[in-house]
Amino acid sequence: MCALGNKMHYLCGLIHHARLRWTLLVEPTYEEGVGSYRTPVVAFRSRGRFVVPMTYGRDVDWARNIVNAHGCQIEQMGRRFTASNARVVDFETAEPELPGAVRAAFRTANLPGYVLLDLEPEPTSSSPS
Repeated sequence: MCALGNKMHYLCGLIHHARLRWTLLVEPTYEEGVGSYRTPVVAFRSRGRFVVPMTYGRDVDWARNIVNAHGCQIEQMGRRFTASNARVVDFETAEPELPGAVRAAFRTANLPGYVLLDLEPEPTSSSPS
């Protein structure tokens, strides 16, 4: 990503400093019998959602696969989440989900899209009676 041009260098610096928190592994959720794989991406979590900037364009396999699978498993810093309702959106739709510190940089970068994912509620553990 950092080799894409000058306008991406600022984004690379932001992502480098928060790499662990913003780096995820996404694994499409398919029906049984379909192989799976994990792809590292940069994403931001907010209000029950993840937003993934499409820094390499809209025609990328990982995005197409999770949209077609209608969701994915996400691993972030050792925690796993289930995400659904995967869709590609424009900056105006993704902007409220992005941290304030990176909004201006992503607006300037004029990326071709963002994948927006809704987090499924985490199962509550019930204690035995």
